[in-house]
Amino acid sequence: MQNQKNKVWQFCTWYSSFVLMAALHIGLLMYFSAKSVPASEMDLSSAVMLEFSENIESIMTLHDLPVGPPQVASVESQASAESQQDDSSAVEEILEIEPPPTPQKAEIEVAQKKKKKPKPKPQPKPAIKQQTVAKKVSPSQQQEQNPSESQINSAAVAQSTAAPEGSSNRIAAPYDSRSQAKGSDANWKARVLGYLARNQGYPSSALVNNQEGIVKVKIIINAQGYVQSVTVQKSSGHAILDQHAVNMIQRKSPLPAPPIDILGGKSMLTLNIPLNFNIKNYRKSKS
Repeated sequence: MQNQKNKVWQFCTWYSSFVLMAALHIGLLMYFSAKSVPASEMDLSSAVMLEFSENIESIMTLHDLPVGPPQVASVESQASAESQQDDSSAVEEILEIEPPPTPQKAEIEVAQKKKKKPKPKPQPKPAIKQQTVAKKVSPSQQQEQNPSESQINSAAVAQSTAAPEGSSNRIAAPYDSRSQAKGSDANWKARVLGYLARNQGYPSSALVNNQEGIVKVKIIINAQGYVQSVTVQKSSGHAILDQHAVNMIQRKSPLPAPPIDILGGKSMLTLNIPLNFNIKNYRKSKS
């Protein structure tokens, strides 16, 4: 009987100690786990908020900025440019701007006309003078006839001297009109080229990459010189130079107004103009 009591007591002590130890371990585990959860959450939030790139990068890219005021090429502007290019077929007259022609051809033509001009025929002498020599008259009649003969002689001399002046006017008139038309045409073309070349500018990225070339553009202007459309006829090989040329011409509108004799009664005029982008010339103009 005593042995059974001892076994029961021993079993109770062992069981109670086991429960106590298990409860202690569970309490410690819950304590440390509850303490570690906020720390991990704080580390996560701080990692998200303090995320920076290692190298500081610049936001601005100066080499992509074009020279002049900012220009935005929209889809509507491109569509209007294409429609205006289709309408340009109605323009009847197209001028190619080239260096002014030399006046040597006009001088040669005038010289040839002068050579081919027939010589004026000598005018016959007045018959009245011959009659006065053949007939014998009295001294009183001679005195009366002398004034009339002198008047006739002076009139004949005036006619003979006036003939070269009339011929010189016939030669000079067509030469003056042609030279004036050519002069006005050449002067206007020179004004247009000088106006576009002045402050032409150069894209900064093209300067950095040493990009050069000649852009041939087709410009349609009205009688007042306002630009109606600009298209690239021949590319320079660099898209940034082509776009800069188009933007520059649109920005410089209106161009010098064309003379009336160049328009010829038309309301629109088409120009094909080459624009040269050369870094050496650009830096020379800036110095």
